[in-house]
Formats: sequence, structure tokens, C-alpha cells
Amino acid sequence: MNIIKLIKEEYTKIINENKSQLDFNWREDIPNDIQSKMNIEGDDVVLYHYGTDKNTGYLDPHQAKPNTYTKDFEQWGLKRIFFYVNPLDKERIVTGNEYIIKYPLNKLYPFNSDPFNFYDDCKKEFEEKGNIFNVNAQVRCIGNKVKNSGFGGMIFKWGNTLRVDIWEKVKV
Repeated sequence: MNIIKLIKEEYTKIINENKSQLDFNWREDIPNDIQSKMNIEGDDVVLYHYGTDKNTGYLDPHQAKPNTYTKDFEQWGLKRIFFYVNPLDKERIVTGNEYIIKYPLNKLYPFNSDPFNFYDDCKKEFEEKGNIFNVNAQVRCIGNKVKNSGFGGMIFKWGNTLRVDIWEKVKV
């Protein structure tokens, strides 16, 4: 293996390992127009989920099953729970009990502003391998980088609002 390529790979690995949720500050790094769409209480955001906790008191992504309205469930390669930032955003097709949780903002990675440049990292990795960097590849790669950086989920623009996907078990 080329020594320069090896050094570059190790350098990239060190940088990625040092990107973590602890380096991120919502108040400074997220535009006000995005923050204004969320119900923020202190350091938490209020989120809404519709489904079932199976009488466990927790929403667990490993217990979640894809529905007809969650077609991208498998494409990401990460089991996750979908949340709305506003209960009025719930689509008519979505059913189940309403669960309201408060989740720490610093545990949510802002997908659209991508402060750690995961998009660029993933695109470069795919191009170097000669692979096509389509939407599914983007979210799968970025999602894994976000998770490996210690975030519990991502928040992203979704239509005229925001959606939150969380891949850790949360208490309801």
C-alpha cells in the first residue's frame, strides 16, 4: 500500500474519531429558522411519536417494525424511531398511540447543516471506490458516521417541517 495513502487514511480516521457530540452547540450552530420550528425546553426538544411501546415504557428501535408509510426504514441500514417536532405534522396514514418525549438537543445531529461534513466524507469514500453516491447511500453512510460519533439520532428538514430519527431506546 502506498505510504501516503496509508497516512491519509490514518489522519482521516483520527479526525473522524475526534468528531463527537461534545463538540457541537445547538444554540450557536443551528440557524434560528430551524430552531423556531421546534418546541425547545431548556436543552431538550419535545418530540411526538405515534405507534406502540408494547407496554414496556420505552420506544425501542429494535422492536420497531416497518410500515407501508416507512418505506425508507431498511434503506438506511439503521433501525430507528421516527418523531415529529409538531403533532400537527402527523400524516393521516400514521396510526397508534401518541408518545411525547423530551430529548437532548446535543444528541441530535443536524443532517441538513452537516457541521462535521459527513456528506463530503461519505461522497469521497464512495467516489474512491467507484460506487454511485445515491440518496440511499448518502443517508446510510452519514447515519453510520453520526451514530459512530456518539449522537443518538438526526434531525432534518422534511417537507415544510422537521423530522427526527432516533436509533437508541427512549423512555416514554
